[in-house]
Amino acid sequence: MKRLLSMIVLALVAGPGVAAADSLDGADRLLCSPVDVVVCTGDGVCEAEVPAELGIPPFVVVDLKKKVLSTTAASSESRSTPIESVQRADGMIVLHGQEMGRAFTWLMDEASGRVSLATVRDSVVINVFGACTPASGR
Repeated sequence: MKRLLSMIVLALVAGPGVAAADSLDGADRLLCSPVDVVVCTGDGVCEAEVPAELGIPPFVVVDLKKKVLSTTAASSESRSTPIESVQRADGMIVLHGQEMGRAFTWLMDEASGRVSLATVRDSVVINVFGACTPASGR
């Protein structure tokens, strides 16, 4: 019960910190940024972390047509990850995928641009709350 209460309190504290974003309605290319990160381990411990300290880039390009997540051209790293599933329904965009022993799910609100995502690997869940906006460019 104590663990559950800790997670609820953490969610309430982390949730409001998400910055306002833009409408994603009709956009096929998005620019997303992490705001809050919470890492939970199999023993029930959850801790807030700084995105950069976990290797999470400050900006991620989400290309819904090409089904790929990638770092921006200005990033010091050139990383990309395929998206296996893209669904748009009920005002939400849902992404699923897996790579290198990790699975991920993104849930984006098309009206507000807010994003919640989880990356899961053996006994660790990384929860990220952030904001997305339509991206221009190629």
